[in-house]
Amino acid sequence: MPALHPPPPSSTRLNNFRLPPVR
Repeated sequence: MPALHPPPPSSTRLNNFRLPPVR
């Protein structure tokens, strides 16, 4: 999955533990 574009708000929480918090 390309991390070029920010994940949707719903998947943000799921990706929070996977990817570092993007501010």
